[in-house]
Amino acid sequence: MSDIKLKKTEIKSNWSGKDSYDLIIIGAGISGLTTGLLWQKNLPESKVLIIEKEPYPGGYVTAYEKDGYVFETTQLFPDVIAITDYIGLELDLKQYEGNFMRRLVVHDDGIMEYHLPAGAENLKHYLQEQFPEDAGKIGKLMNYSTNLFSQLRKLKAISTFKDKLAIPFLAPKVVANLNTTYAQLLDKFGIDNPKLRELMETFTSFAGVPPGKASSILTTGAMLSSISRCFRPHGYFDEFPAAMAALFQKRGGEIRLKAEVETIILDGKNASAVKVAGDEGP
Repeated sequence: MSDIKLKKTEIKSNWSGKDSYDLIIIGAGISGLTTGLLWQKNLPESKVLIIEKEPYPGGYVTAYEKDGYVFETTQLFPDVIAITDYIGLELDLKQYEGNFMRRLVVHDDGIMEYHLPAGAENLKHYLQEQFPEDAGKIGKLMNYSTNLFSQLRKLKAISTFKDKLAIPFLAPKVVANLNTTYAQLLDKFGIDNPKLRELMETFTSFAGVPPGKASSILTTGAMLSSISRCFRPHGYFDEFPAAMAALFQKRGGEIRLKAEVETIILDGKNASAVKVAGDEGP
């Protein structure tokens, strides 16, 4: 019998059975847990319930054991230190150094393996070494991307009207790319080498949509925040959502596991309740 103990198994439902909450969150993935913790941070007296259909929190960020081996669904976290500090999450993370990602590209004629290094300049030089015929294009794309990301970081998540007026001057590249897909950004810099293009499109996976639909800003941000500072737990990846869930419950939040929301009930245009499968009423 395996002695592997995953942290996610320590999180249990603590649903009280109340029929009224200030906020109900559907899904205990990273987004749902983050929302709950941010809500508690800003409205600590609120009653918050997270409903999760699986037996554990975490969503796609998890680990599971099979035949004595542990499999992880996640490879890295982009720089999350600012948000973890803000919500007060205490979890020791390990920062990637050297190569932060191994990318395997499989085709009928073989497998291409790339080892992507941490650091924007390191990645630029690595790509130029792998694709010397495109070195000039790569340099221009990476320099532009770095500048775009730098401007993006200047913007405030919650800005005043005055801040909004300054955006075109503080972040002109952000404004210019608001409606630009990542595929269009690659086109702009003449990235037409199929192998190079396929490798660069790795980062659209953060958006969960194809390059022709992925935001150039989101993809660039995901790429540069990943290669600048990326992390993983010292243990398995399920430690991260488990720590978030434990903190949420410690602060008075409730989690109901193995409960699937089948209907969101509206009062006019506002969501007022949910119907959970198997429950008699909302």
